[in-house]
Amino acid sequence: MKTTELALGLDCARFEIRQNAEGWTSCREGLVATSEFSGPRTARTIRIETSRSLLMTGYRLIYLLRFPGGDPLRVHHHALPRLHREMTLPATKQLGESSLPRTEFSSPGNYDLPAGHQDMALHNAFVVFQPGGAAVLLGPLSEKRAKAGFRWRLIDESSLEVTMEFVCTGTEGWSLKEGSCFDGEMVYEEALNGCVEFGPRLFDGYHEALRTSQFLGRVQCGPTSRHELTWGSWNEGIYRNIDEELILAEAAWIAQNLPNVRWIQIDDGFEKDADKNPLAAASLGAHWREETSWCRRRFPRGMRALADDIRSLGLRPMIWFSPSCTIHSDLFHSHPDYFIPHSNLHFEQNLVFADFSLAEVRDLVRGALDRLLIEWRFEGVKLDFWTYGFEQHRMKVRGADRTSLEWLRWLEEEIRVRLPEDGLMLSCLEPANGNPFRSHVWDHHRVGPDITGGLSISTFEEIAIAVATLTGLKQTQRSFWQPNVDGLSLFRYGGSADDSKWRLITAFMVGSGAVTELAGRLSQQEADSRMRAFRKVVASIRHGQDVICPGYDWVNNNGRAPFVWARRDQTGGGVLSVTNWSNQAGEWTVTPRELGIPDGMRLVSVFSGEQTPLPVTRVLPGGDGELWQIIAPTE
Repeated sequence: MKTTELALGLDCARFEIRQNAEGWTSCREGLVATSEFSGPRTARTIRIETSRSLLMTGYRLIYLLRFPGGDPLRVHHHALPRLHREMTLPATKQLGESSLPRTEFSSPGNYDLPAGHQDMALHNAFVVFQPGGAAVLLGPLSEKRAKAGFRWRLIDESSLEVTMEFVCTGTEGWSLKEGSCFDGEMVYEEALNGCVEFGPRLFDGYHEALRTSQFLGRVQCGPTSRHELTWGSWNEGIYRNIDEELILAEAAWIAQNLPNVRWIQIDDGFEKDADKNPLAAASLGAHWREETSWCRRRFPRGMRALADDIRSLGLRPMIWFSPSCTIHSDLFHSHPDYFIPHSNLHFEQNLVFADFSLAEVRDLVRGALDRLLIEWRFEGVKLDFWTYGFEQHRMKVRGADRTSLEWLRWLEEEIRVRLPEDGLMLSCLEPANGNPFRSHVWDHHRVGPDITGGLSISTFEEIAIAVATLTGLKQTQRSFWQPNVDGLSLFRYGGSADDSKWRLITAFMVGSGAVTELAGRLSQQEADSRMRAFRKVVASIRHGQDVICPGYDWVNNNGRAPFVWARRDQTGGGVLSVTNWSNQAGEWTVTPRELGIPDGMRLVSVFSGEQTPLPVTRVLPGGDGELWQIIAPTE
């Protein structure tokens, strides 16, 4: 094994493996491990050769990071904003400490796992830095069979031990035969000396290495559908109460009124008698038999006819699917062995997840996807209730030849191969992830829970902190895939009369670049007082643009989301959003320089039509939001 010490003091001190149930150990007799790198910004390759048979359950790199004297060390990992509302932590702290607040996105048991081993597909890069000083970034460059997890331990005020760990999930371990070679994941290492700002540019090298080290060309070159909006049938009180008449009424209205919405997504509820089922339908159970795959009473002409009607309006049809199943379904009663043992969720105890290591289950899934995407001719998929079946460490599939991540990729590719080249894939139920390794097949990913206007402002702010990490800090919407907070609507479900909260939520979603879908019975709300502004809001949505957060402290955000967001296009135009998450009035100031735009630009309110020149200083009441278009002055 070769180690190289960089100028900053980045030293891979040890490479260890874990065999069977034994603890971690360095290379033993009969085992050769190589791990090589050179230079301050590089990729490390891992290769394990063995002269005897063994079962390996994990491997890890242990780094010793030595910094010059200066400010106390701080760390960043994407799990922090999701679990603790913080962008960075002092290196003395770890996940789950009692002194740190916990958000509702933290699952039971997550705090017993390394950062990055939570039950979500997090954007898995780890940063340790001195504010205004040096920094080290570590991250995986591949995710073929194992995800990376991180632990850290402060040795003294200028030294940190970081463990980057890869563990086999879904099976007992990797079975290595005598004389065989095991190729591990590739690792990115970057040491930055001098005065380093913790901010968006810090991730440029890592993201560029990701783009050149794996197949991400689909995102970089398109497709167009990644930048298109959808209307989904779930939120704003619709849920499973859908039928052919409702879907076509909304589709016709959207085709006439919202020209930048291209997709009509039919959510859970098209299955037989789904409107009578109070539990999640989890459509794998419905697709077990053809006669239960759709409801003849509510869709009398069939699902293919509905998809064709949507196309005839100039729109594109998209449909919901899940590889999970309710324990009350006929499928589970007949074939409980089709599902991963003990795969129930802490928040959905009635759901279980398909075991793709079984040939019978793979045949069932292929048949369901053939029906949805080939026979019914839907051109996009919203995949829901799915990642948990692959990313929870306690779940073990019955077959031993592939890990959970390999089966996850199998499902992704089975969907993608049945879609048109410009078909759309929305990954749902993945709060605050942004994992770049999914972006070669996926277009949009869900960042928050179902909104429907009923969440507290505090919960919205937790979502906003995660979105700020993805869009403002890591710019994943430019480099990888598009985050989706959830369905934007007039938010009238439940009789909401709070216009200030509607403005706050809308300004956040649009300004952060994290809205890809609309919701609600829009065709029945033509006379609503919010509709005029809503049309302007939808027309202003653009994907894939730079998102900046002027004045936001990425190092010490103190559990707060950005107050000001800006989404910029190449001409200097775009939108500016102001979001006051507190219950107290707050003042905000923005200059052209902070926005990186030329002098002379002005702001026009999307909500009221008011105009103001830049720079501008205003006071915004608590719990309210403003949304402005950034435009050049009229000649």
